[in-house]
Amino acid sequence: MRSARLGLAVARPIGHLSWLRFTGNAALVDNRINDLENGKDYSGELSFEHAISPTTGISLKGSALRESLRDPGYSTTSWRLGLLGWREVGRMTLTAGAELGD
Repeated sequence: MRSARLGLAVARPIGHLSWLRFTGNAALVDNRINDLENGKDYSGELSFEHAISPTTGISLKGSALRESLRDPGYSTTSWRLGLLGWREVGRMTLTAGAELGD
């Protein structure tokens, strides 16, 4: 398989304690074995990160992926929503997270 991919990543602070991040990708896919899997891929992710204290924070994330291929049977659409929390304890960082998606 060969692909040509174009990506964009942007991060912006919001106030002193938060960040907003976006990443996006688009690709042209050329499957050398199966022409029915040729097409385009699109994906994006948006996340918001907030520090509750100097050692504790949370992050909310949403992402989506669309594969638009020549044969609709190979084309897919998916999404994910996630929540992550972390806390620094000494020299360790403890994390806990949950994701939901299709």
